[in-house]
Amino acid sequence: MAEELISVIMSTYNEKEEWLRDCIESVLKQSYRNLEFIIVLDRPENEMLREVILEYQKQDSRIIFVPNEKNIGLVASLNRALEYAHGVYVARIDADDICDPQRFRIQMEAMKEQDADFVISAIDFIHDDGQLVEGASDERFGPKAFAQVMKYGNVAHHSTWLLKKTVYDRLEGYREVRYCEDLEFVLRALQEGTRVIKIPDHTVQYRLRENSVSRNFAMEQAMKARYIRQKYAKGERVADISPEFLNQQFSCYRESQKQRFDQADRILSSFCQHMAEHRWGACFREFFRGFCASGYFRMLFTEYFISWSKRKKLADKGA
Repeated sequence: MAEELISVIMSTYNEKEEWLRDCIESVLKQSYRNLEFIIVLDRPENEMLREVILEYQKQDSRIIFVPNEKNIGLVASLNRALEYAHGVYVARIDADDICDPQRFRIQMEAMKEQDADFVISAIDFIHDDGQLVEGASDERFGPKAFAQVMKYGNVAHHSTWLLKKTVYDRLEGYREVRYCEDLEFVLRALQEGTRVIKIPDHTVQYRLRENSVSRNFAMEQAMKARYIRQKYAKGERVADISPEFLNQQFSCYRESQKQRFDQADRILSSFCQHMAEHRWGACFREFFRGFCASGYFRMLFTEYFISWSKRKKLADKGA
């Protein structure tokens, strides 16, 4: 059977050269060969990024290079990439992440087997020191279970997405919901009847960056995501929530609040890492440190525990 075209979309801004090279090569070396790779440069003055992309474009005609005239942000850059996409399917990757060589073949097989519109997969984590930590591997959600589990937490790792282009077309791409554009998109897709599944295969190595957007705007991202999920859980239409309202409502926290939240978020991240490594003593120490230090930690931990328990229950059902 002939391979259907997949359009891989990516935006790059300030990644290190080695990260960008690793990412590009991981896409070009896929066992699934019928790809076009649309790379948007969202920092046109960054000559290093431009030269690297042009170098690979000369080697592989599947690369479509789209330099922006000025910095327009991730959402607008991804929507611009979609304008160049000719594929029946669209895949996402971030410019500092790495695809498994079998990623698209595995995801396409799952898409066909389960009659899905949208496939998400598991990830491993690359820390700043280069350490690779294995992510959760027991999460397999069919369409019904996935729609339920998204009420409690975001399991839709953006860099692992593979979906039919008709889903993007129907929803008119991403909306300008800063730092939550992926969660907001998935919830809109679910409410429009899109069949979304998650498979347990680890198809992407996701880089944790100390100076990432997610880290720098952790509080705005988390509180905005919490609000959107609550609306979704109540059955309210996510598409009716104004991006302007979300961006204004959750961008006015005081610096002291952001610092306390960031501390709580870091402690929870450390707790989760110790748990993944089965370092139970360190887990308990981090839990008590966070519990005593901040109400933000207690809020985040409660949400994490509820999400974890719901995910385990729904994954066990395999619905």
